[in-house]
Amino acid sequence: MNASETAAKVRSGELKAEELVKNRILKIKELNPKLNAFLEIFEDSALAQARAVDAKLPETRGRLAGVCVALKDNILYKGHIASCASKMLENYKAPYNATVVEHLLKEDAIIIGRTNMDEFAMGSSNENSAFGPVKNPLDLEPYPAAAAAAVRRRWLPAWLIWLWAAIPAAQYVSRRPFAAFTALNRHTVPYQDTGWWLLLQARIKSGL
Repeated sequence: MNASETAAKVRSGELKAEELVKNRILKIKELNPKLNAFLEIFEDSALAQARAVDAKLPETRGRLAGVCVALKDNILYKGHIASCASKMLENYKAPYNATVVEHLLKEDAIIIGRTNMDEFAMGSSNENSAFGPVKNPLDLEPYPAAAAAAVRRRWLPAWLIWLWAAIPAAQYVSRRPFAAFTALNRHTVPYQDTGWWLLLQARIKSGL
């Protein structure tokens, strides 16, 4: 089920938020020793949130009722650690909620844990966390980025992967030069929305 379907079933009472949370927690505990994706599971608070959602009348449950959300470790959740994947802040507890967390809680989403990241967000491949790198679930070799994993599996040099993704990107840049420029510099448009990135992801998923 996607988030919309999950929330609809929880709002109607067809599914219990508590059961969904328990299921997600079990799955995280099963996979995380291999992936190192989660730094902490908020098991107690997540289950308490879920029980509170189940206790509400169906018509008062939020639009994200029962939907489990993991926060990147640089997003503040009051009373919970937000370390930015750094030993320097490993005991720092957030004194307030980030705005995005306030909105999620208002709509009855369940904050289930905090995820690993490059220390202080200085990187993009999750290799530079003080708590160890995150593994790619499609390739558990120590190459967390999907492109790097594809390179390793197929024995292709990184420059060839870049060229292979960049050629079609030239057409995108010629059609939308300003959007492409700002996207690649991560100022006004996320780089994930650019044509070359979407193409790269699609090609990796379908196999080189």
